[in-house]
Amino acid sequence: MTAHIVIVDDDIDLTNMIRRFLERHDFSVEVIRTGEGASERIQRIQPDLLILDLMLPGVSGMEICANLRPQFDGPIVMLTALADDVDQIAGLNQGADDYLPKPLKPELLLARIQALLRRHRPSSPPAANASQAYHLPPLSIDPPLQSVTWHGEPLPLSGREYDLLFFLAQHAGQVLARDRLYQAIFQTHYDGIDRSLDVLMSRLRRKVPDGENYIRTIRGQGYLLALEKQDR
Repeated sequence: MTAHIVIVDDDIDLTNMIRRFLERHDFSVEVIRTGEGASERIQRIQPDLLILDLMLPGVSGMEICANLRPQFDGPIVMLTALADDVDQIAGLNQGADDYLPKPLKPELLLARIQALLRRHRPSSPPAANASQAYHLPPLSIDPPLQSVTWHGEPLPLSGREYDLLFFLAQHAGQVLARDRLYQAIFQTHYDGIDRSLDVLMSRLRRKVPDGENYIRTIRGQGYLLALEKQDR
């Protein structure tokens, strides 16, 4: 099935070039030239991937990215003419999956798009004990409903964020190596370079109250969910 890509950028020459290039590689492409109304359109059509300019008239790309993440689980590639690493880090922290500077190299953009789409194929939660509820106070997970609560309050997560938290909960108290987590969530081997897991982990930690304390990085080893399972 043809992947549908939305580009949000006010640069007419650039978007025309990207559209023609991607259409030659069998993608369906839609262009939005202003930040106003972009979030609503993207939430409604749920494209396979979003290319988002940082500097937009009306509403900034950073704001659109932050607003979209609770409702849009597809990959987001940020574009910017700014060279400041602070802007790159800020974009990734708002939920972007990758970051490319302008002037843009179409072949590099294509490679990034293909890699992101492979990693963001619709996934199923890790299969082991997939029907078993997990009670790790203050966290509770109901796999059949894919619902998560924290102190009884719903915790809104994207599909990938849920998959990651569910896998961590299945192995609560265990240190999980990056390679193992990456393969479980993205169904492919970690190449030693890709940062999708880091971005996903950062988003999950921001949504879990006191996430840095409960979802810990064990230097040189991996990640640990510092909660204990309780049977009901």
